[in-house]
Amino acid sequence: MLRSFNLNLVTRKDTPSANSPKLKPKIYNRISGILNYTVGIVLVLTGLCVMAAMTNVAMERKNDVGLMKAIGGSVRRVLRLFLAEAALLGLAGGMIGGATGIFLSIGLGKAVFGGGGAAATDLCIL
Repeated sequence: MLRSFNLNLVTRKDTPSANSPKLKPKIYNRISGILNYTVGIVLVLTGLCVMAAMTNVAMERKNDVGLMKAIGGSVRRVLRLFLAEAALLGLAGGMIGGATGIFLSIGLGKAVFGGGGAAATDLCIL
């Protein structure tokens, strides 16, 4: 009697499982989209924070700017000085943050996946 109904109680063929080849790209694309969106928000917020910090530095150094202009410094030279300072601070912060991120990811990878991971000397930074 049960053979005539052809009941398949274990799996259904019309709904894809998590391991099906059709569903994996959709999941990966969704995760990738969420990560890209998050990175975009972080970059925008970081840019706003840098802008606020540099505005604060310019306001604090208002007297220095006035002195530079009083002794003959042009607006262009003062602007170049502030931009050079911002570039150096950004470069130093990026290098420190990048190095910290690399070493933390290596440590986290070893903690999560065991000690058989790649060593710091195996990294290739382009």
